[in-house]
Amino acid sequence: MRHTKNPAPVRVALLLGRQLGYCRDVMTGIQRFALAHPDWIFHEGPPDSRVMPLLREWRPHGIIGHVYARDLLDTLNGLKIPLVLACSLPGAITPNVDVDHLSVGRMAAEYFLRKGFRHFGYFGSGRARFSLEREEGFRETLRGHGFDLSVCHMEYLPTPPFNLDTRRLDKIVEGLLRKCSRPLAVFASNDIAARQLAEECRRMGLSIPSEVAILGVDNDEYECMLSTPPLSSIAIPSEQIGFSAAEMLDCLMRGKTPRNQHPALPPLYVVSRHSTDYFVVSDPVVNRALKFIRERTTQPLTVDEVRKHCAVSRRILERRFQSALQQTALQVIHRACVERAKPLLERTRLDLNSVAGQCGFSSARQMTDVFRKSTGQSPAHYRKHIAG
Repeated sequence: MRHTKNPAPVRVALLLGRQLGYCRDVMTGIQRFALAHPDWIFHEGPPDSRVMPLLREWRPHGIIGHVYARDLLDTLNGLKIPLVLACSLPGAITPNVDVDHLSVGRMAAEYFLRKGFRHFGYFGSGRARFSLEREEGFRETLRGHGFDLSVCHMEYLPTPPFNLDTRRLDKIVEGLLRKCSRPLAVFASNDIAARQLAEECRRMGLSIPSEVAILGVDNDEYECMLSTPPLSSIAIPSEQIGFSAAEMLDCLMRGKTPRNQHPALPPLYVVSRHSTDYFVVSDPVVNRALKFIRERTTQPLTVDEVRKHCAVSRRILERRFQSALQQTALQVIHRACVERAKPLLERTRLDLNSVAGQCGFSSARQMTDVFRKSTGQSPAHYRKHIAG
C-alpha cells in the first residue's frame, strides 16, 4: 500500500486582535479560505510591538495583520516575509484588502437623507484613515444636497485603559450634542464610537432616536446589542476581506504577484435597529403610513392598502409623500422590502422564492425587478458578488 506524504505545513501569523468584531469576521473569512488549504496552520498574536519576539520564534511563511501603527508596519516589512493587511495606511505600499470607506460615508448620508433629517453630525477619529475617509464621503454627499456637517473628533481604543479620563471625553461629546440643532443624525466611524455616543446621550437625557439618531459601522452585534437602544449599523464585507487577504497572501507566498494588490470592497447595506427608527416628518398622514409599512414588510403590501389604512385618497397620499420624502409611497414600500431581503441573501442559503416570500414580494420575479431597480443588480448577483 502506497502512503501519500503529507505536505509541509504553511505557517501563517494572524495579527488581528479579537476585541474588534471586524477582526473576528476577517478571521472567519481567512478560515473559510483555509478549508481548501489544510496545510495552513495559524499562530495568533497582538497587532503591536509585543508580537516581534513571537514572530521570530514562529518563523511564519506569511502574515495577515490589522496594523495601524506605521512603525510596526515598517518593522514587519523589514522581516522580508509576505505580508497582507486587512486595512490601509496612508502612503503604505504593502498589499492590503480594505473597505471602500468613501462609499461607507456616502451610504450613511443617503440613509439619513431618505429619513428626512436636516441636521447632521460626525463622530470619530481625526487621525485614522478609515475614519477620515468615511467622514469625507458623508460630508461630500450632504454638501451635494445643501447640508452642512458638525464634527467631533475623538481618539479611542477598542479596549480603553482603566486610567482613561472619561469625564474629559464626555465633555467633548457633550459639546457636539449641545451645539447642534435637533433632531440630529449622527454618523459614527464605527460601532465602538456609536455606543460611546449613545451612552452620552442617555447621560444627558437625550432621546434616541427622536432627538439624536445614531448610525455606526461594522454591524458588530456585541456592540450594537449592548447599547440601549440597539444600534443601527452599516454592514461591511469583513468575511470577504479576510478571504481575499488569505487568497492574496497565498499568491505572494507562492512567489507570484496579485493582479490587484489594493482592492477596496464596497459596503453591503444598513442594518436598521432602534437607534435610527425615526423619520423626520411633520405630516401625520405620512408618519402613520411609514409605521404601517414598517410593520408589514413581511407581507405583500400595496399603495392602496396604505391609502385605506390612512383614510385618504391616493392622490393626497402621493402628494404628501412627495412633499415630505421626495419619494412615492411605492418607492418607500419597495425600499423597505429590499432592505429586509439583503440580510437574508447574505446570511442564508434560502432560494429566491423563499426570500421573496419573507420580504413582502409576490414572487421571486417581482423581487428581482424591484431589487435591480433599487440597487442596480439582481438578488443573485448581490448574493454572489457582494455578500460573498
